[in-house]
Amino acid sequence: MEKIVFGLDKIENTIQVSTDFIESYHTHTHMYNEMLVYEPFEGYVTVDNEKIHINSTTLLIVTTTDFHSTTVKGKSDARYVKIAFGDDIVDGSLLSSLSQPIVYENIDSNIFLTELIKRLKKNAVNQEKLCILINTILLEVTEKGKYIGRANKKNSELLVLRAIRTINEHFCENINLKTVAEKEHITPQHLSFLFSKYVGISFSEYLCEKRLRYASILLSEHKYNVTDVCYRCGYGNLSHFLRSFKKKYGITPRSYQKLNS
Repeated sequence: MEKIVFGLDKIENTIQVSTDFIESYHTHTHMYNEMLVYEPFEGYVTVDNEKIHINSTTLLIVTTTDFHSTTVKGKSDARYVKIAFGDDIVDGSLLSSLSQPIVYENIDSNIFLTELIKRLKKNAVNQEKLCILINTILLEVTEKGKYIGRANKKNSELLVLRAIRTINEHFCENINLKTVAEKEHITPQHLSFLFSKYVGISFSEYLCEKRLRYASILLSEHKYNVTDVCYRCGYGNLSHFLRSFKKKYGITPRSYQKLNS
């Protein structure tokens, strides 16, 4: 089935809609809010250390300060729809309701909500309609959904959130564990320990993941050659970029670009 993606990683006065197969994904956060609609699958989604088993069509609202990951057991053909949006499109009366993540299970039993989601997918490139639909869905979910996770996080969790946000905002630049640790006024060793503890992968692995995902997008757009993509996604060494890309995707950046022509 065709993968549909609108927009990139940063949300600035815009809404992004994407749909894809559900796969396992490590703990992470975003600079934007997420509205996720999951088909049932064997496994679970973890939000702020709380496991949510997806046994029915489920809608999940995840905010900018929530750690979340996906664990799929075995092979799954289930799909999800992801709607990414910034606080700027949320009605002021609803913003305070987004202090914690929200889950709404078995949304098929709610005809009104089901119809709204169908319309949302149908109008995936119409920003004005998407804004209205998202706020209407948020109103329904904040009134009838279940709040999960913890309202307050430990200082160590907040520190890791800030580190993740720094990576998300500056991964195209010359940043590393040491520079981010200095920004947070802690040792690189301590940041490395906390990052692995809360995210489940190392700082360098997370940074590499962000850069390579962005590289794959740039290659698919066919605006830049491989060398330009290397430096635009934050790598300072072409050989390192080529090795890292092939390790993740199984093919060279040039081959990836040809396959996506």
